[in-house]
Amino acid sequence: SMLTNINPAEEGSVSTQNELINPQFVDVLFGTTPYVFNVSGSGTLTQIAPGWSIKTTGSGTVTIAQIASAVTDIPSQPPYVLDITGSAGVTSLDLVQRIEHSPRLLSGGVVAGYFVAKTQTGTAAIPLTLSYIPSGGGSSYDIAMGSTSGTSDYVAIKGNASIDGVI
Repeated sequence: SMLTNINPAEEGSVSTQNELINPQFVDVLFGTTPYVFNVSGSGTLTQIAPGWSIKTTGSGTVTIAQIASAVTDIPSQPPYVLDITGSAGVTSLDLVQRIEHSPRLLSGGVVAGYFVAKTQTGTAAIPLTLSYIPSGGGSSYDIAMGSTSGTSDYVAIKGNASIDGVI
């Protein structure tokens, strides 16, 4: 996973530093066995890794596992991937990272994002969106949109968005 800020306002300068914390999920808070937890309500946040939370709506269970990536055809070849599953009562599930202590970091620039995802073979394709949502409210920005393939193949989902004005 990667989220970068490209600021054309600074003449001759382009920052392509990855702004995400723990972007390849090397560190998780639940050890080597799958983590199963109960959720209920709307907008429930459960921290799963340094800088990362799962946000859910609905009632049920969520299972998450860190899996060593032995597959070499994954774009960017991350050392680990997350397997995240919500039970039927979980109606919405978001993987969330809050970028702390960086007010207006993305303001007035172009933000590029990239991630890989897949579903199990025989599962319907799932639409996915990488969004920037300012903590203080206001407009959200969809950075990258795509969907899984409905096969066991990883799909690279990437894109960019212009972040208008001061956030």
